[in-house]
Amino acid sequence: KWAADGPVDFFEEMRVCVYDIIGKVFFGEEFFTTDLGRLIRDSHWLIRDGHLYCIDNCMQVGMVTSEPCRVPEFQKYEEAKTEFFSAVTEALNIKKSKPDSDKDAFRMLLTETREDGTPLFSDTVWVATMQGLLNGAFGSTRCSLTWVVYYLAKYPKIQQRLRDELYRKYGTKLQGD
Repeated sequence: KWAADGPVDFFEEMRVCVYDIIGKVFFGEEFFTTDLGRLIRDSHWLIRDGHLYCIDNCMQVGMVTSEPCRVPEFQKYEEAKTEFFSAVTEALNIKKSKPDSDKDAFRMLLTETREDGTPLFSDTVWVATMQGLLNGAFGSTRCSLTWVVYYLAKYPKIQQRLRDELYRKYGTKLQGD
């Protein structure tokens, strides 16, 4: 399919896969397949694009200081930040309401306390920390997967061994075959 459609934007194709991996690590489940998870994923991606837009257009965006910015791309960025904050706060509150849930990165952030027993993070700091973790995790996971795909393409015998092992483990054809 890809060859017939022209060049492939590998990073765009891998985006959902990367977020699914991150969701499993951070939230202990296929979080990004839920509505709330998709909202976090999509708003995080728009924030990422917004950061890049602001870097590329800092003079245009930065010169509008006396009134709200009227640049549509910047407004989208601001809306994405608000959506992300609300969605992560909602996910935080859901996780807080399930005190016996599995230990995962998300749970560890919520339950970490200072020596005096007070929570280590306020909700605002927690959301900012989660955004930082998503930024770092997305980049490193995407980079790792890029190298995996590169080496699998470069060494077809290894690719076939991986395929065979997946077929043995799951017993059916993989999607895309």
